[in-house]
Amino acid sequence: MWPVIIGLVATIAIMFYNDFTGEGELRKGLSQIDWAKFSIGWMIMGFLMMVLRDFAYIWRIRILTNGDLSWRRSFDLIMLWEFSSALSPSIVGGSAVAIFLMNKENISIGRGNAIIFLT
Repeated sequence: MWPVIIGLVATIAIMFYNDFTGEGELRKGLSQIDWAKFSIGWMIMGFLMMVLRDFAYIWRIRILTNGDLSWRRSFDLIMLWEFSSALSPSIVGGSAVAIFLMNKENISIGRGNAIIFLT
């Protein structure tokens, strides 16, 4: 896992360095943003809304499993579900992975399937 992380960090760092030192698209795009005092506030607000959405997902999955999943296990399930949704093709989505993850949490496949489709 460490070689993958180091490789990704190095690649991203090189891409940012090359884009900021030259006339890259990122530099042009960032220079066109009107960085008013409200810009940072709205970015923080967007981040807080993302956290609130994920908390609501965690709460919902906890309620639908009748408390079979702890808060920590619900958090892990939702984060892995979101991650798999981001990586998998849209036709598959994260639902297949979520059903598999719920089965790993000792929730039957049928019940897990019903919970995932309810959400």
